[in-house]
Amino acid sequence: MSEASAPTVSAVIPTYNRARFVGEAIDSILAQTRPVDEIIVVDDGSTDDTIERLKKYAPAIRCVSQQNRGPSAARNRGIKEAHCDFVAFLDSDDLWIPRKIELQLDFFAQHPDIEFVFGNMVNFSQGTEKETPEIRDPVVEDYLLANPAYLEKFFELLIVQNFVATPTVMAQRASLNQIGDFDETRSIAEDFDYWLRASTSCRWGFVNATLSKRRRHTGNLIATWTRWNVALVQVLETTARGLAAGRPGAEDLINRRLRAIYYDLGSAFLKQCDFKRARTYLTAGCPLRQGEYKWRLKLVAASALRHWPSKCR
Repeated sequence: MSEASAPTVSAVIPTYNRARFVGEAIDSILAQTRPVDEIIVVDDGSTDDTIERLKKYAPAIRCVSQQNRGPSAARNRGIKEAHCDFVAFLDSDDLWIPRKIELQLDFFAQHPDIEFVFGNMVNFSQGTEKETPEIRDPVVEDYLLANPAYLEKFFELLIVQNFVATPTVMAQRASLNQIGDFDETRSIAEDFDYWLRASTSCRWGFVNATLSKRRRHTGNLIATWTRWNVALVQVLETTARGLAAGRPGAEDLINRRLRAIYYDLGSAFLKQCDFKRARTYLTAGCPLRQGEYKWRLKLVAASALRHWPSKCR
């Protein structure tokens, strides 16, 4: 990017069967106070009328179609199609606030060594005005506010909570290419996997503002709590552990986070009468020291009942 030229921005929207929402997502990009330079919509093999809905936005958008391969593949395709200095992501059922691009480009201009910038996001549901912030942990929030351009403990903080919402992220395209692809074997938590990888090799910055709105509805991939947490365990056990080497205290943070998730998953599967899976997770995180009798009682129950049918009677 030339210092004399204005930076350019590509907006990337992966979509799959989101005909009723994708237009609103595009409208929120077109309403930016600082317009983006290109909008790339990757249709991941939709079977509804998404393509028909997109036609009315030509030539403001560039639509690329592919066979259904999942959100990672669609996002990767969008990055490869992008031509601009920066890439900003938006899911097709979510919205950007009008000043998102303006605020992030201002941040990049003030901190040219930063490669990724994100902000806060609120969750909303159709028919309600209540908006819930994504970043709620006071420890995480205090650290981000105190160190917006110098997030040296970013990796460790991500272990505690995945607070980076994909629709708030803008990144230098060169840095995205350096890190590589989103893992196409993952359909859930693929963004968490990517942010962990990016956190150890790139500098991140935080804009203290709501940059996007996530729509809560029954079709959300993250709506299924157990699937999300099982995927989270896989990322922590593989990607996070692989990146933790040489980072003091990181392994302990991973173990503590995993242990909490193991207990929650074990308890959830126990309530669902899926005793075999309950035993698997409760065993994985069971404390070696004495005490925590509630945990041990659940493990004993799951072990005793693990050969029973998986449905409650």
